[in-house]
Amino acid sequence: MDKDNYYTATKGLPTGIKMLRFYYKYIGLLFPKLSGWIFWKLFSIPKKRVIREKHQNFLKTARLATIKFENYEIQTYHWGESDKNILIVHGWEGITADFREIISELTNNGFSVTSIDLPAHGNSTGKSVNLPIVSRLVQKMILEHGPYFGIVAHSLGASAAAFATANLNGRLKLTKLVLMGLHPEPFAFFMQFKAAININDSLFNKCVSYVENKLDINIREASIHKIAPSISASQVLLIHDEKDKIAEISNIEKLNQNWGRAELFSGEHGGHFIHYKNSEVVNKIVHFMKQPIKETITEEQMC
Repeated sequence: MDKDNYYTATKGLPTGIKMLRFYYKYIGLLFPKLSGWIFWKLFSIPKKRVIREKHQNFLKTARLATIKFENYEIQTYHWGESDKNILIVHGWEGITADFREIISELTNNGFSVTSIDLPAHGNSTGKSVNLPIVSRLVQKMILEHGPYFGIVAHSLGASAAAFATANLNGRLKLTKLVLMGLHPEPFAFFMQFKAAININDSLFNKCVSYVENKLDINIREASIHKIAPSISASQVLLIHDEKDKIAEISNIEKLNQNWGRAELFSGEHGGHFIHYKNSEVVNKIVHFMKQPIKETITEEQMC
């Protein structure tokens, strides 16, 4: 089963998912706090990936540094010398080296690139992470380690970048923002998991409440649709794969229709977890970064 299907399929699931189904169907209601804790861990502890030799060799070409962020040591990578610096933010269970095609083409076209391994990912420390933490990290990078000409972010990183830039309140403004594999409403990930595990409504609501108490936010109300007008970027490129089973293209099309600064680029480029490696996608990102800002954007288009 490919990774896209792993998150949304209802048949042919791995043994671990089948065990979760059994637990939440027959045992979960008896132990609601335990069920909430398990649910929380599933959405906050990523699987640690082995960094392959080809990835390690690529990372060695960067200038390396670590920064302190909350209780984490964040590994950063930097390529190039241009004053047009691009920040790369990967997604859940991703690593910086996944974006070597994008990084290479950006540096080949005169940009410099800074990338980070998210907490509990790659060469950064930590065992758990969540969307608010990543959003705070992106905001710290912008305010303390920028300025950045643009950001290229994927999936969890894209959601975090959107919320982070919206929270800037105009203090700094990016020129370009690329959001790949974005889901405009993070709560939808919980709903996909609910469908895959067959959690009944009562227990699901208890699990969601457990997570919301841990995060101290209303995850049901979190929405890129709502914050889009506040995002501090002159131009936005939404990149989405038409075969993405994690975040459906229809949700991005709706977001694009209501966002004057946004442009949508879509196609069949391999699905949620690999579309950013496709040459068409890479070339589109480079072209977008090099394209001059249109001076004809009106105040109505900004909202």
